[in-house]
Amino acid sequence: MTSTAKVLDVFICTTQNFRVGTFVTIASLIEHLSPAQETTIHLLSQSFSEDSLKYIEELIRDSGKPIRLEYKVIDLSVFSEIHEKQNGNYIRLFSEGIYGRLLIPTLFPKVKFGIYLDSDFLIQRDLSELAKLSESPTPLFAVTDHTVKTVSHQGDSIDCEKFNLNPNAPYFNSGFLVMNLQHWDREDLIPNCTRISRETNVQFPDQSLLNIIFTNKWESIDSKWNHMRLPEDWDFAFAKNNANYHFLGPLKPWIWPSRYAIGCIRKIHYYINKIPKEIIDDYSPIRKPYPLFFAKHHLR
Repeated sequence: MTSTAKVLDVFICTTQNFRVGTFVTIASLIEHLSPAQETTIHLLSQSFSEDSLKYIEELIRDSGKPIRLEYKVIDLSVFSEIHEKQNGNYIRLFSEGIYGRLLIPTLFPKVKFGIYLDSDFLIQRDLSELAKLSESPTPLFAVTDHTVKTVSHQGDSIDCEKFNLNPNAPYFNSGFLVMNLQHWDREDLIPNCTRISRETNVQFPDQSLLNIIFTNKWESIDSKWNHMRLPEDWDFAFAKNNANYHFLGPLKPWIWPSRYAIGCIRKIHYYINKIPKEIIDDYSPIRKPYPLFFAKHHLR
C-alpha cells in the first residue's frame, strides 16, 4: 500500500511561453493523483501570468483533491557562467530555464523528499506511489536516458578520467527526478556544478552536470515513470495507457491540431480543449496532418 501520511512535494519549472505544455502536465498529474495523497505542486518560473496561475488553481479546486499550488519566481543569474560556457558547444541551444531544477535543494531547505518533472509530460501514473522511496538512503532515483546510455557518449566531451568516473556508468534523464533531498549536499550543488562546468564541456548542460555529481549514487526506476519518446517513435501514435510520456525534442505534441489526432496527440488535446481560449489566444498549432509527418519520418 502506498504511504499517504506525508505531503508529496512535486516541482515543475516552466515559462509563460511554455504554458500549454505546463497546463497539460499539471492537469494530467492532478487527474492521476490518489485522492488520499496530500500534495503541494511547486511551480518555479521567471515569469508566469496571473491568469495562467488562476487556471491551475481552478484545475486543483475542481479536482476536489488535497492539492495546493505554490508559485515561486526564480532568479537564474547564478547560472550565467555555466550557461555562457556550455550553451553553443553543440548543435542544440538550450534555454537558461533548464537550470531551474538545480535551485530546488537550496530554495526548499525543509523539503526532505520531492519529485521533479519537466513541463512537457503527459502523466498517466499516480506519483504518490513513489512516496515509499523517501525511506531509502539513496539520494536520487531516475530513468536511464532514451538516447544516451552511458556517462561517456558520442558527441559529449566529459573528462571521465579527471572526475574519476566509470565511462560505462549508466546515464539518467533529468526530466523526471525522485529526489531524497535529505541525503543531498544541498549547499554544495550549485558550486559543484559551476566548478565542473569550468573543467569540462557537456552536451546536455544541467543533465550531464547532475550525472557527473550523482554517478554511482542513483538508482533506476521503471521506465514507465519517464517514458521518453520522439515524434517518430511508433508508440507516440499508439500510446500506452500506464506510462508517463515525456516528449523529447523541440516538436511537442500540442503543436499538432486535434483534428489530426492519434495516440498521444489525442490524449494531449483532451486537456488542451478544456483550457479557456483567452489564456492561450496566441496558441497556433501547425496545420499539417500528423499521420503524414509520422509516416515520412518512419520511412526514413
